[in-house]
Amino acid sequence: MQYPRGRVATTEAFGRTAFTGKTALLHNDCSHEESAVAADLQAWADLVIEGGWIVFDDYEWPYGDGPWRVADRYVGLHRDRVQRAFFSGGALFVGV
Repeated sequence: MQYPRGRVATTEAFGRTAFTGKTALLHNDCSHEESAVAADLQAWADLVIEGGWIVFDDYEWPYGDGPWRVADRYVGLHRDRVQRAFFSGGALFVGV
């Protein structure tokens, strides 16, 4: 995966928008297998700006545990980056 760098989108509603190569919100909602959640996080997490959010969808999910395993591992390994976290609506929101 490659985030578009230097590209510009122009719409009537929003005008000209330049992509900076960073994001304020990463919504991790891929396949719920642990390896897929981890691969998605690895591909995108470094693009989240300071003060941004990573949302682990289906953190609490009765059909699998991939999202919560990866989310808990991420929070544990990146305690110096994680500023806050809360659980709501089945998802874990992690502020970085």
